[in-house]
Amino acid sequence: MMATNYGIQSFRQSHLRAPFRFDSTQSSFRQAFAFTTLQVARFGYTGQLTYQQHELVPLPRTVKDSSRVSIGYNVGGLLIGTDLKQEVVVISAHYDHLGKNGTRVFYGADDNASGTATVLPIASVFDSLARQGIC
Repeated sequence: MMATNYGIQSFRQSHLRAPFRFDSTQSSFRQAFAFTTLQVARFGYTGQLTYQQHELVPLPRTVKDSSRVSIGYNVGGLLIGTDLKQEVVVISAHYDHLGKNGTRVFYGADDNASGTATVLPIASVFDSLARQGIC
């Protein structure tokens, strides 16, 4: 949640708009998505017999439905350029890794951090260029 909030704060500072709709009047920088985690058996493999597989599912409509899924969030920002308004450039990264749990380090977090750390200054540069009427 700290990474999500930091990303949103950075996007606000870069004057990006919230692209995700709650309803016809409200928008957000966060987009919720639901997923389930399944234990899947490996076929013909002598090592670990199962692995976890994540599948996207519709957002739950009731409290009972919500007990069967996990919720994740995408974070996004939108900057409308001064020219070519029908064109889209998407710059993305992910920050979904575990990082560190006790003494166990999950090194994929370095990959996630470097990608996310690159997206935030790119947003700032595009904001600066848009304010100058360049993009």
